[in-house]
Amino acid sequence: MRDNLDNRFHNNSYSGEYEKQLYAQYLQKKQLEEMARGQGRGGRQDASRGQQRQRMPYREQMMDEEMARRKRLRAAKLRRMQELKRKRQLAMIAIIGIPAVIILLVFGIRVLNAQIQKTRAEKLEQAAIAAAQEAERAAQEEAEAAAAAEEAAAQAAREEAEAALTRRSPEVKSFAEGYTVTSNSPAYLGLDADGQSTYGVLIDVDKGEVIAQKNASERMSPASMTKILTCLVAIEHLQRHAVDEGISVDELLQDTTEITQEFTNYAYSNDGMIVGFSIGEAVTVEDLLYGTILPSGADAASALADYIVRMEGLETEDHRAKREAGEVADPEDTQAAFAALMNEKLAQLGLSSTTHFTNCVGLYGEDHYSTMIDMAMILKAAVENDLCRKVLSEHSYTTTKTEEHPDGIEISNWFLRRIEDKDCHGEVLCAKTGFVNESGCCAASYQISNSGGHYICVTANAWSVWRCIYDHVEVYDNFTN
Repeated sequence: MRDNLDNRFHNNSYSGEYEKQLYAQYLQKKQLEEMARGQGRGGRQDASRGQQRQRMPYREQMMDEEMARRKRLRAAKLRRMQELKRKRQLAMIAIIGIPAVIILLVFGIRVLNAQIQKTRAEKLEQAAIAAAQEAERAAQEEAEAAAAAEEAAAQAAREEAEAALTRRSPEVKSFAEGYTVTSNSPAYLGLDADGQSTYGVLIDVDKGEVIAQKNASERMSPASMTKILTCLVAIEHLQRHAVDEGISVDELLQDTTEITQEFTNYAYSNDGMIVGFSIGEAVTVEDLLYGTILPSGADAASALADYIVRMEGLETEDHRAKREAGEVADPEDTQAAFAALMNEKLAQLGLSSTTHFTNCVGLYGEDHYSTMIDMAMILKAAVENDLCRKVLSEHSYTTTKTEEHPDGIEISNWFLRRIEDKDCHGEVLCAKTGFVNESGCCAASYQISNSGGHYICVTANAWSVWRCIYDHVEVYDNFTN
């Protein structure tokens, strides 16, 4: 042991403070031993005993110190092992953690990028939605503006159409307002020869004045002169319906209605004139208007009245059921409904106290009556309507071609065709005739004189059609220029 300590000391192999202390103790012990050898035997024995006494605690101390040293070594080893473990853990963490961190970073970057993309997409979507909403709003505003413009145009068209219903054309601007006339000592109409008209009146429509008259205010049966009002009422309802529906009158005029046995039976059973339409034939409204006036067709007038009543929703349930079932309906249903419309018009004209109609054809009846003056005012109202004046002024007309009538039906206003070459001091533009036994041959005509005056002549109870025509020629010749 001593050699070991010496060698380690001389070789500077002491690395710890503890070993230096051991070596110092070793030197002290060595000195004590040398001192003991220099003394005698007794002294050596005493020293030996003293050394033994000293050596015992020293050994215990050495053992304690050795145990402490070992504990410290174990603790140091444990610390080194723990430090190594910690380093290994750190290395493991580094080995595992760095890639994990990289993965997390990559994942985080991807998530962040996805979030950025999502945010960008959301912004783009929001921008697209906003743009779409703006476009929709702009389109809606444009549509609303277009609708407003369309509505304004439609309103203007309606107002124009409304105004057109009452606006006077240049041809009738000179007419006196209203449908009453003055009678300031009118001349006697004459026509006193046998067979001449027993009723008559001549009115200056520009002045609203009776020029000449003969029994002009007496009640009489107007016969087919009634159809003047039939035509006027039908046309006015067509024009009003066109305005309400926003369509043209021409569209309505080209609409068709079927000729049924109801209309032909009504004409034949009452000895009325007919146009000659066939049962089942589809006839235009325009053809019905001309058929009502030119040949005075009862079949056309009945079909026209039926069309207007259905258009206005005035048809009775029973009449509709029979018509839809293909049965022959009672014509009196539509006649009554249309007659009510005619009497409404008479009230508008202020003539309801002296004129009343029960049918659209002009059949005789105690409640179907008028006067010469009232018929003149009815013709004035009809002439003031451009379409009605056109129908009343047509000399001849050919109906629309149909399967039943491939060439149409040619019809004429024989009063106009027969009077056109007579000297009437002007031109007779419009006319409508009539006949019933109770009133003889009747006629109402409208003339523009050579001097530009506008006149209406109405006569009744002539003994023939030609006599009626010549009565009008005579009146115009005597009282106009």
